[in-house]
Amino acid sequence: EQKDWFHQQIQSSQWQAATWRFVFVHQPPYSQGWAGYEGDKVVRDLLEPVLETARIDFVIAGHTHDYERLEKQYGQQRTHFIITGGGGGSLEPVESSLQPVMDTVLKTHHYIRFKVSDNRLEWFTHDSANKIIDKQIL
Repeated sequence: EQKDWFHQQIQSSQWQAATWRFVFVHQPPYSQGWAGYEGDKVVRDLLEPVLETARIDFVIAGHTHDYERLEKQYGQQRTHFIITGGGGGSLEPVESSLQPVMDTVLKTHHYIRFKVSDNRLEWFTHDSANKIIDKQIL
């Protein structure tokens, strides 16, 4: 039922007309959070076949208690995978999974702020002292 709903959404006229397309999930499709955890295969299997055709720009997840970022190219589509699971509680252990290799892994408490316009998107990741620890501009 949820899979059918998801496919209806990414085929909708509102989705097709959007400038930026975000998918929010709890468990990330990719993660290095802790030894032996590579992300959720069910989520990967749902998203990977449609990342290019649905023109998904961002997949935002939690579950892993850290900050992780990965950029992948799917044909003509560049998709950014962001894990923002360090808002509180215990952080993941220092030891990470060997696969996949994320572009950035920061095991610190944090929050993310997005600034979105028609042709530009920025995000800033702040630590608990409000210092910017990662910044991306598209």
